[in-house]
Amino acid sequence: MKTMKNTITLKLIAFLLCSLFILYGSAACIVDPAKSQEGGTVNTNSNRGEISVTSATETTCPRTVSRIVLLQDKSGSTNQTRTPQTSMEHIDLLINFIRPCGGELSYGLVNEQSNASLLRLRIELPPSGAPNKPDEKGNPFIVSQQMEAYRQELSRYEGRVRDWRAESERRIADFKSQIGTLLSSPASARRTDIFGGIQRANLFLSESSAVWTNPTHQYLILVSDGEDNVRRSYTPLNDNVKFILVNGSASIGSLGALNPERFESIESAIRFVVASERDVVARAAP
Repeated sequence: MKTMKNTITLKLIAFLLCSLFILYGSAACIVDPAKSQEGGTVNTNSNRGEISVTSATETTCPRTVSRIVLLQDKSGSTNQTRTPQTSMEHIDLLINFIRPCGGELSYGLVNEQSNASLLRLRIELPPSGAPNKPDEKGNPFIVSQQMEAYRQELSRYEGRVRDWRAESERRIADFKSQIGTLLSSPASARRTDIFGGIQRANLFLSESSAVWTNPTHQYLILVSDGEDNVRRSYTPLNDNVKFILVNGSASIGSLGALNPERFESIESAIRFVVASERDVVARAAP
């Protein structure tokens, strides 16, 4: 009987203490077993191209989507002009650029007839709607309910991120399995249909951007000596397309009217694209 009275007394004291804590807005009466897992973040490794979300309104992703075409000249003249050839390492640079936040990459060849379909990779925008962690100040019972709802929503959000990442990696693997043959093909074409390739790229870049919820930026990277000898008619590039030429000579051949940005190496051209997008993000930041 005495033990029971002591137990009742202790429970009463604990209840009174908790009541006092509630009056002063403390959550000291509740010990959250999941507290070490809270924080509202999806921590990832940026080197693997994964996103990092700190709240529903703050992510590492820009507000624009990049759409990129890379055309590689495979004509025999590129051997004399020392025009570089695209490698899988270059493709990986571009994939890693669009992998974290979505975008499109297309690859095609310039040869006798450069009207073949482009090889395409599309990475969707990452899931939005990361939940915000509730304020832990206030009535501890209400806070406990809010935290439970938050943890459940965070778990659902993390599941969407995992599904999106898995689908992105599947598409990347499929793209890379197909592009190897194109990359390794010899530069031996007897004629150079540059404008046929540009026409195909322009068609890709002219597709409606309505399928993206964010504004799009368009890039065409042409690796070529610029010596077109097919002279196909073509539609001028859209005004919003940034045209980049990579070659190993001082001449831009037939491409003078298109006023391209010029680079000596493919890596430098890709870095220019990445830096351009980072500059847009920096200028848009508050």
